[in-house]
Amino acid sequence: MQVTAAEAESRFDHFCFQAKSEPIIVEKDGRPDVVMLSYEEYLALISSAEPDAPDSYPSQG
Repeated sequence: MQVTAAEAESRFDHFCFQAKSEPIIVEKDGRPDVVMLSYEEYLALISSAEPDAPDSYPSQG
């Protein structure tokens, strides 16, 4: 799914929920800028890129 930055900002909660089932590509100035994805997908991506990466990272906050 692709959305504009304005859409992502105005419906952030909705897209956070949606990102749990599919990546959300956020466009800025008509071009892909960032991707929202579930934490589980993020961990899978990191572990495939870094074989020695931990199974989880401490939460920031």
